[in-house]
Amino acid sequence: MNKHTPGPWVVLERYADRNAIPVAVSIGNGAHAIFCECNGLGGVSGQTEGDYNARLIASAFELLEALERLCVVVGAYDNGQMLPTAIVDAASDARSAIAKARGL
Repeated sequence: MNKHTPGPWVVLERYADRNAIPVAVSIGNGAHAIFCECNGLGGVSGQTEGDYNARLIASAFELLEALERLCVVVGAYDNGQMLPTAIVDAASDARSAIAKARGL
């Protein structure tokens, strides 16, 4: 059972009245439920640290799923075969990141 807001998550347009970028989940019929806001101050060329943070947060759900799929694939090939150390190390890092995201 997921303990996080189900995805997909999206970055909405910056609020017109303040420098905050909302991150939301679709709740149907074009409506969204905002669950996070990133500060949009600073930056160059219209891109702020808040813009980058919002996109990273919005992609977290897909990144987690991709890492989990990758670990399954690596695990399927790691059945006694000698995998390159870089792949074994990367899979270990991925499992650590998954555990951190899952609160384990």
